[in-house]
Amino acid sequence: MSAPEPALQPSLARRGVRLALLGCASTVLVALAFAQTDVAAARRVAEGANLSWLVAGCGLMTVGLAFLAARWRALMPTSVNVQLIPLTAILVTGTLLNYALPGPVGEFVAAGMAARRWKLPPEQTFAAGVHARFVGLALAGVVALALFLLADMPVPEGYQTGVGTATAMVAAGGVVLFVLSSRPALLRGVGRWVLSLPFWPARLVQTLQPRCDALADALATVGNLGFQRYAVATAWALGGHACVVGGLGIVAMGLGATPNLAGLLFTYAMTTAGAVVLFAFPGSQVGWDALLSGLLAFAAGVPLAIAVGVAVIARVQQLFVVLLGAVAMVFYAEDAG
Repeated sequence: MSAPEPALQPSLARRGVRLALLGCASTVLVALAFAQTDVAAARRVAEGANLSWLVAGCGLMTVGLAFLAARWRALMPTSVNVQLIPLTAILVTGTLLNYALPGPVGEFVAAGMAARRWKLPPEQTFAAGVHARFVGLALAGVVALALFLLADMPVPEGYQTGVGTATAMVAAGGVVLFVLSSRPALLRGVGRWVLSLPFWPARLVQTLQPRCDALADALATVGNLGFQRYAVATAWALGGHACVVGGLGIVAMGLGATPNLAGLLFTYAMTTAGAVVLFAFPGSQVGWDALLSGLLAFAAGVPLAIAVGVAVIARVQQLFVVLLGAVAMVFYAEDAG
């Protein structure tokens, strides 16, 4: 759980950008294939697109990253002055590394980078990131469930039960994960039981066991920060969510649609919960794109051709964030050196 060696950073940056480009290209190819099913509708969307609105929407989504960095900072159990701009740079570097490295390794490395810069225990920066993620997940799940129960969304007849069940599962899962992350004794017990299974090499167990115990202790430290710090983190999370929801809405309007507001909020909440699960699996970006475009059409009343266009623009914005991560990695290397 440490910053990547300077010698490895250029290759990691190239790999991350290359895989992000491939992911973006995959989304575009799927969108082009879909466009062949209704060429006239696709042409109308392309010809009526307002570039200024699309850029504004992408810009607002990108600004949301600063709110996510502030959410992370709010849950770091330290009195050290953690500056927001460098932490945001590390956050976008983590996005790059999530493309360049398998599974959630990018999350570990970003936590190590933050720990190294501000001389903090890496287990605590990672634990703060875990709690911050689960704050966002629990908030998104509860918002999605409340919207489904209380708001008027254009969900077709006959689908309410299925959508309601999925929403309840997302909300319950988010809350359960959040509660478990603040119960380190249980996590420590589960970790020791898993590492006691006979197929683990003894040397690996000797390496991982202290790390798992240290992470559990770090989770306990973060979990005991108190209500005020969690309230601050939740407020920053709401700001970040608002930026992305607003950005998606502006992009949809820039492509010619007027999404149902409750449906747009519901779509974002559900895709946020999905992203927390999917980010650990390489190649899952296309699945997230399908989830986003499907829910925009299903719950927000956005024409399907425009919903697919929104997914493409969102993927382009993510590619821009990855490019920012590559730049941030270079500056981070210079600063760390």
